[in-house]
Amino acid sequence: MPILIGNNNREGLMDLEDKENELLNENVFRDFLVNYFNLETEELNEMEDLLRHFYIGDESINEDSIWSVMDFNSDHKFNHNIARSIKNYLENGAKKIFHYIFSYNGARNFLKDRLKLNEHGAAHADEIGYLFDISYMKDEPTPEDQTVIDRITTMWSNFVKYGQAMFSVLPIVTMEGKCILLSIGVLFVLIKSAENVSRIDPLVDTKQSIPHPGFDGTFEAFDDSAICPQIDEISRNPIGNLNCLHLNVYVPNTASSNNRLPVMVWIHGGGFAMGFSGRDLYGPSYLVQHEVILVTLNYRVGPYGFMCLDTPDIPGNQGLKDQHLALKWIKNNIEAFGGDVNKITIFGESAGGVSVDLHLFYSEDNLFNQVIMQSGSALCPWGILDSDTSTPIKLAEHLGLKTDDVEDALSFLTTVDTKLVIAASDELDLIFRPCVEKDFDAVEKFIDDHPINLDLPRVKDIPILAGHNNAESLAWVMTRDPESQKNIIIDYLNQFLIFGNEETAEVEELLRHFYVGDEEINEVTVWSIIDFDSDFTFNHPMARSIQKHLENGATTIYQYVFSHNGGRNIGKHSLNITIGGAAHADELGYLFGPVFENEVPSPEDQIVIDRITKLWTNFAKYGNPTPETSDLLPVTWPQVSKDTSPYLNIDTELTVESRPFHARMAFWDLFYKLYFKAQRGYRDDSEF
Repeated sequence: MPILIGNNNREGLMDLEDKENELLNENVFRDFLVNYFNLETEELNEMEDLLRHFYIGDESINEDSIWSVMDFNSDHKFNHNIARSIKNYLENGAKKIFHYIFSYNGARNFLKDRLKLNEHGAAHADEIGYLFDISYMKDEPTPEDQTVIDRITTMWSNFVKYGQAMFSVLPIVTMEGKCILLSIGVLFVLIKSAENVSRIDPLVDTKQSIPHPGFDGTFEAFDDSAICPQIDEISRNPIGNLNCLHLNVYVPNTASSNNRLPVMVWIHGGGFAMGFSGRDLYGPSYLVQHEVILVTLNYRVGPYGFMCLDTPDIPGNQGLKDQHLALKWIKNNIEAFGGDVNKITIFGESAGGVSVDLHLFYSEDNLFNQVIMQSGSALCPWGILDSDTSTPIKLAEHLGLKTDDVEDALSFLTTVDTKLVIAASDELDLIFRPCVEKDFDAVEKFIDDHPINLDLPRVKDIPILAGHNNAESLAWVMTRDPESQKNIIIDYLNQFLIFGNEETAEVEELLRHFYVGDEEINEVTVWSIIDFDSDFTFNHPMARSIQKHLENGATTIYQYVFSHNGGRNIGKHSLNITIGGAAHADELGYLFGPVFENEVPSPEDQIVIDRITKLWTNFAKYGNPTPETSDLLPVTWPQVSKDTSPYLNIDTELTVESRPFHARMAFWDLFYKLYFKAQRGYRDDSEF
């Protein structure tokens, strides 16, 4: 049976007739759930929060939120029900379904005419005035109205006559997801998957680091070029050596035993595969001018820092243990530099942000007092991976020794130049990350379970500043091979979650519909893919980490989004990307003085430098980034709570806003509510 089905683009305009009850009702989301679902109180509260966050974020229901509540009413009363019906018909074998949206705003919009509504859009029943000759509509149709009358009546009558509304123009809805609808206005426009973002469908030598024995005389500390073995990001050549576990201490002249300064300890990013702590990238001048001591540290990366073999010799996380040892050294020695051991803030970006969060989970030595996590947290799906005992065998074979014995492979690798091992790892596309370690007698262990399974009571006493950039994956997606972009969703599902084949296909379809509808993944949809990649890999993991810390009793959390698009956005600068948005790592050019950025900052860039460094150092000094307002910092940065999620948007102007990307984050909240157990690393307590 052929079916023609659709809805109007502003169905909920009809609710303006009873605005107080329908659009200004503080309980509108809860009333919907109570009326249509049988939920226990706890789940009812969770779902109410999710709907509220999706449609209005943390805003109150008032005159400013009317249009968002109207969208909610349109969706749950009409739009999504139509979509569900279409899907149900297809699953039951329907062959011919034509899908439309009526969007025309004219003089014969039936319901708006009756209710004397002037707001733009087509309300519920508005199409009737163009299908029927309504007696009380006395005025002659305008030329535009007449065009809509002629077209919609022709399509409807064609459908009655021939089972098809149009010929060679409007495609049929199919099970394969090519759900193309017709938007009916003065012009015909084919659009794939209407209102995507307003739908919620259920959706080697790796021994332990050893402290230096000390010096008899004065150590001349001028050379900060030490770098651990890795692939150079620019030349793609192997560089570095294992004599790399150095840290750099930058001290203002004002520091002394009588004037002890707060200490900021920087942990660099680089995907646990590259990075170093030198001034070439992390120059100290911007931060130390605010009367803080800056310490930057190296740690082993790649196979030497994060090979995980589940053995006593190579249990994993050597790089994190390097960091931990460095933090111990700082705690024990920073007073000699004029540092305050009771005001140590650790901060890091990307893999450095993940590291900071992991120290929150696993370091129990009270080595720091506050943390800053930039674009990385322990819940990033890429942050912790499974151990892989085949890694040394693959490396050995690539370097000339074929063996099935892990110990033989390791013995061989310890004889091979580190640069060859690093080059082989790169050529084999091997990935090294932190991992969950097994218990071994007399072996130091850093990660004993995946963070998704753990509570974290110690965060009660630790102020946290955390956030991300507004277009995290911009540079990554823009430089990715176009063909690989097409499979990005399924690739991430296979890599980071565990589903059966059928469920994987269903979840991929869900994610694809939310972000790109039925569009092909190509240059037209690139911003949707940037949003997907940013949300999956950075934005929502940070939101989840903040929520987890709140649930564990954290009382001081400040959240930010960095949005500035300027001349010092080093993530984009290094890749010659000029389009808008702040990509991953772009904030670093405003916190540090990279050597290669030798141009004088523009006035706009300078104000961002002054503001972000003042915010970060205020946090290090006071546990509060805005202890008082000033011309430089004219706003007060509010803390996150269990009920509200304010954030500071950092650009040439500072603005306090509510719940970053609230609709997209609400979608992911529901996703993980449905698929929490599918995460790699999830442990069912019943197993123990």
